[in-house]
Amino acid sequence: MEVQPILVVEDESLIRLNLVDILESGGFTVLEVSNGIEGIAAIDAREHLCGLITDINLGSGADGWEIARHGRARFPDLAVVYITGDSAAHWSAQGVPRSLVLQKPFADAQVISAITGLLNGLPTLQASSDPEDVDGVSKK
Repeated sequence: MEVQPILVVEDESLIRLNLVDILESGGFTVLEVSNGIEGIAAIDAREHLCGLITDINLGSGADGWEIARHGRARFPDLAVVYITGDSAAHWSAQGVPRSLVLQKPFADAQVISAITGLLNGLPTLQASSDPEDVDGVSKK
């Protein structure tokens, strides 16, 4: 399998560590940072990045929306998965095209299915707060 580097931007350390474990178990190379400033710096420092999984609300500094837009400007084919504990109501207006959102809590299988689907060019998943729903399709 080709190494596919994924950047995880999450300010809650337990969630970030869980995401890293899930992705590494799925065969991905993972870079992890805890805030928006580090996220933008990590994107700028990379020559290649396949995917971004970012929390939307990261405290002060850049939020997940900004990080994703910055990542897409640098890597036009970047697979983007937003994660949030809040409502995903603004996702269609704020999110970059060909992205998806997972609401916390989410199942391990949802994370792998989401990023793998985006990397393979499959239709994006709908916003879902149901950890069992890994097959929804969105119009985004």
